[in-house]
Amino acid sequence: MWVIKDDDSTIYLLGTFHMVKPGTDWRSAKINDAFASSDEVWLEATEGDDPTMIQSLAMKYGLDPQHPLSSKLPSDARAKLDEAAKAMGLRSAMLEPLRPWMAALTITVAPLMRAGYDP
Repeated sequence: MWVIKDDDSTIYLLGTFHMVKPGTDWRSAKINDAFASSDEVWLEATEGDDPTMIQSLAMKYGLDPQHPLSSKLPSDARAKLDEAAKAMGLRSAMLEPLRPWMAALTITVAPLMRAGYDP
């Protein structure tokens, strides 16, 4: 958590946790005090508990089946993608309909979920 102050204002910036292990207690006395003393709380996004909404957004902005992922990458990057996918237990063909950001997210999140983290 970062604190920005001037004579009449205090702003707290808290990085969000997108994946934690169930039961993780990420709050502290300082964080609780910051929330309690704040007049406003701004979030980067609303809570993502609605899987239908999340899936809808992923389908709308994360897929590009008309332009396969491999067509957007140079050959050396395609080889690295294939290696990364295999390391995560995925087939690179599964990533073909994804936009590059969604493919990167998929490869990044897969091992975290296997390690018990929950998005």
